[in-house]
Amino acid sequence: MDKDRKQLLVHIMAEEFTAVEFNLYLDTHPDDRKALAAYNETVVF
Repeated sequence: MDKDRKQLLVHIMAEEFTAVEFNLYLDTHPDDRKALAAYNETVVF
């Protein structure tokens, strides 16, 4: 795998991890608007 593809894959994996973590946090803190905004920025591109 070339360097650019590997970097892109690492970036995608980090974004996925972030989205999952925000999702888990929002399950227990549904009224946290700041976290919801950050989650929306993560999953919308």
